[in-house]
Amino acid sequence: MHTSAILFSIIAAAVAWLVGRRDTAFAPRLTAAALALLLATPVLSLLPKFHILPPVSETMPAEAAGGPDLWMILWLTGVGICGLRLTLAGLQLVRWRKSSRPVETLSLGQRSIEVRTRAGLAGPHACGIFRPLILLPEESTHWPHRVRRMVIDHELAHHRRRDPLWRLIAEVACAIHWFNPLVWWLARHHAIQSEFACDAMVVLNGARADHYAEALCDLAVPSPAMTLAPSLNQASGLEQRVVRLMEPRTHFSPWLATGLAVLVLCIGTAMVLLRPIPGGETPTPTEVHLRHTADPFPANP
Repeated sequence: MHTSAILFSIIAAAVAWLVGRRDTAFAPRLTAAALALLLATPVLSLLPKFHILPPVSETMPAEAAGGPDLWMILWLTGVGICGLRLTLAGLQLVRWRKSSRPVETLSLGQRSIEVRTRAGLAGPHACGIFRPLILLPEESTHWPHRVRRMVIDHELAHHRRRDPLWRLIAEVACAIHWFNPLVWWLARHHAIQSEFACDAMVVLNGARADHYAEALCDLAVPSPAMTLAPSLNQASGLEQRVVRLMEPRTHFSPWLATGLAVLVLCIGTAMVLLRPIPGGETPTPTEVHLRHTADPFPANP
């Protein structure tokens, strides 16, 4: 499982990086598809395998026989530590919800998005998968109406794109593949792409790009160590976001994004499910000698 996941992460990260050289805000479908498949790798590894690749020898050095047990213990330890970190982040969101004050309720299609304020919050956050929520700092009540409207539009865009769910998927994938830095890079890359996408949606909703860029700079704060809630005002990637707002570029076609995402999913699934045809054991020297010296016609007098 781990070898296939590592090879797939290399391919997915390379494709995302190459595409990002032309357009950093390339639609996050590709990165999201890669993270979803990495999350599903443990389940896919349990499915029946198709032996259609060239055969390989099944022999294994005797000294490697005890390796998987040690590796399994190490992997489970890392998963446990990351899982604890993820649990604490989830409990933090629960505390934020309980200690916040309701302000208004917005409608997003058939979903209701509750807006709440909380004292001591560094910036706005979009959180909640089944009970969507927008958390604003207490001082947001004193923000100019234009700034507050842009902030709420940005967080609504996160909910429209189901980014809290994708953030959770990315974090769980990182917990499972904690040893693989490329998976962490993919998760961070997807978070930045999501911010780009939400920024674009705010401008399309009627906000002036220069006013929005100014609000981003005014509200920017250092990124928290760990959170499951996407936030508008994270300082990391701020320069890229402002540049993109002030210098619009030609984007990739959504069909190209979807096509590449499907291609990456197919490659990853094939790498997990396809296995080499089992080969026979390597003959020993004695066996080879007997085969060469044996009488090919033993029945002849």
